[in-house]
Amino acid sequence: MEEITNPQSKFFAPRADCFASFDNDGTILCEKISYFEVIFRRDHAREVHSKYPAWAEDAEVPKFLTVSDEELTNLHTSESMKVMTESEDELTERGLHEIAEKWLNTAHHPRFECLYKSQHRIFLRRYRRLLGNFVQGETADVECRGK
Repeated sequence: MEEITNPQSKFFAPRADCFASFDNDGTILCEKISYFEVIFRRDHAREVHSKYPAWAEDAEVPKFLTVSDEELTNLHTSESMKVMTESEDELTERGLHEIAEKWLNTAHHPRFECLYKSQHRIFLRRYRRLLGNFVQGETADVECRGK
């Protein structure tokens, strides 16, 4: 961002030529380690794995339950899909929403040390500050260290 907003930089882009682009849910920066939906589902499966004794006999389940966030992207879909679907089979839509909301309010991105749900707002705010568009009430520095 500093390069494209610095008039002396060879990468400078005039303000009139700049625009912001977001993916459909505004969380593209959260997906840099792995899709955060998969991280959420792995974390949920870790919490409920004792309810599924059959998982102990399935060689693919331990891979999914013990893998790090960074390694999730290397897992084959078959190694995760079964656990993700079975761990949510008995949940109602409301039940899943409650679990997801709890996770979103507590789960931190390991690189940026902030809530996954805060990242897109944080980077947009920093960009707007670089452009001189300060908005009252912005709390980006409080929400995230943004390494």
